[in-house]
Amino acid sequence: SFNVGQLAWHLISDDQGLIYVVVCDGKYPQRCAHMCLEELQRTFVSKCGDKASTSKDRALDKQASSFMQKICQKYDNVAEVDKLAAVARKVDTVKIVMQENVDAALQNCVKLESIEKAAEELQQQAGGFKRN
Repeated sequence: SFNVGQLAWHLISDDQGLIYVVVCDGKYPQRCAHMCLEELQRTFVSKCGDKASTSKDRALDKQASSFMQKICQKYDNVAEVDKLAAVARKVDTVKIVMQENVDAALQNCVKLESIEKAAEELQQQAGGFKRN
């Protein structure tokens, strides 16, 4: 794997000398890119087999295009293919909810303090009425 500008290039080769390449955004998780490459290799070998070494240029375009599009669509949603990313997204959601809860609790404390202050003032005023 290597980066060129904003893009990350990920490559693997097999024992037949075929090279599989995935080019993605530089921020795309490397482990997901390699999972994609491995699935691409498995699918290509199972669907195209030995045709890759004997076919003419671009002879496998139609056959490979359909499964390549499916693989790209699958790996386009990182959270679905990467459990770690999904967990991180859930943790971020929980963090936001907890921050909102802390903010609400702090606001409740401020309200409680003002209620306590008002109660003390009322008690002092009530003490004044008792004396009269």
